[in-house]
Parts: sequence; structure tokens; C-alpha cells
Amino acid sequence: MQLVFDQSLLFEENIGKNGLKKRTVNKEELDAFQRVSTKLIEHEYEFINILKKKEILDSAKIVFEKIKWAKNLVVLGIGGSDLGGRMLKQALEADQAPMNVIFAGETTDPEEYRQLFKQLNPEETVVDVISKSGSTTETA
Repeated sequence: MQLVFDQSLLFEENIGKNGLKKRTVNKEELDAFQRVSTKLIEHEYEFINILKKKEILDSAKIVFEKIKWAKNLVVLGIGGSDLGGRMLKQALEADQAPMNVIFAGETTDPEEYRQLFKQLNPEETVVDVISKSGSTTETA
């Protein structure tokens, strides 16, 4: 699988007045770009190469094989742990998704979780807990 970032529909020239105007880059933006470029070269942002790593893809396939019976996948995470998954789901959305993915990290309200789990059959549901620290409220 290859991901391609097509930014052409961001710009005014392609989508009209609501698009971004092309302009020259200021020094602060150029410095930020150079810092990120350096970190990429030094492999500090390894997550970018994740789809190139066979062992990670193989691990993901093994996990999927173990949970493909599920009709629902509930993803619990907050902040970046929630937003990253949402972004990937939206970017990679399949026409026929293998299961219903429900993001439940935007709240720490126990009543909302109770209502969510009342609607789901536990025999058909997998819960994926994502936490960098392991100590945030919704995952502790």
C-alpha cells in the first residue's frame, strides 16, 4: 500500500475563494520545514515509515486475523491517541469496512460509556485501548 498526499485541492486556484492562497514562505515557516526535514533524515519520525516495515505489517495482519470475527471495534484513547486513529480511519476508509469502528475517547463520562456498551453485543465487540502513558483517565 502506498499513501500519497495530494494537496492540490487546498489551494484557491483549484477550488475557488475558500482555498488557500499560494504565497512565499516566511523565515519562520522555512526554519520549521528545515527542522522537520532534518528530523526525517535522522529517523526521529519513524512512524512515517511504518507501512514500509514488514514486521509491523505482519503483526497488524496477525492481530486482524485474531479479531476479524468482531462486528464492532471500540477505540478508547484521548487527545492524540484518539485523533490519530480517527485521521487514519477517515483517510483509509474502505467502501466495505470489515467492522464498525467506534471512537469513544472524546469523553470520560461513565454514563456515556454505559450507554455505548448497552448498544453493543459484547460477543461481537473488541475494545482497543490506546494510551501513550497508560495513566490517562479513560484508559487507567
